[in-house]
Amino acid sequence: MDIRVDLYSHQELPGSVDEKLELLLTLLTKGFQRMANEIAALETKVAEQTTVIGSAVTLLDSLHTLLVAAQNDPARMQSLIDQVAASKDSLAAAVAQNTPAATP
Repeated sequence: MDIRVDLYSHQELPGSVDEKLELLLTLLTKGFQRMANEIAALETKVAEQTTVIGSAVTLLDSLHTLLVAAQNDPARMQSLIDQVAASKDSLAAAVAQNTPAATP
């Protein structure tokens, strides 16, 4: 990865050249640290979403397996319908809570 940094200063900085360079180095270091922190936060969010997606896939796979197994047994099918109905509200609330608001 290549990083390009362009710095334009439109004011005369006080002090010697060494002091000016030290100030610029400090500013650059702070900027790079902020970027590193933002990237780490983004990586954490991506990992969390990957876990959520994996959980949803597991849920759907399990639901499919249960539906196939219950397709010829009305009582078993009704029991499965009742289980899904009982948990759908909590699942919907969890999805809504963990979905970021749309930005205008």
